[in-house]
Amino acid sequence: MKRYYDVGFHRVYDAPIILDHFWMLTHEPLYTNANMPNTNIFGHVHASKQYTNYSSQRFCVSVERIDYTPIELEEIKRLMGIMKPEKE
Repeated sequence: MKRYYDVGFHRVYDAPIILDHFWMLTHEPLYTNANMPNTNIFGHVHASKQYTNYSSQRFCVSVERIDYTPIELEEIKRLMGIMKPEKE
């Protein structure tokens, strides 16, 4: 882990980070299925065609998938169909 700190990371985690009791934030994708109460946001797979950009259970935030730009959690929710867009 020292090498990650040496290149500027402030924190490094071995286990998934659970956000709002729902989102599992990981570097590598986790196994998920429709019966699980959580959703996985992950990177690591980059442009691999083995993984979809997103589904109802997972979302890939590899930079190649999100046009090398940050993406807000609300946009992830919207794309996954978890949060409906606000009416104008």
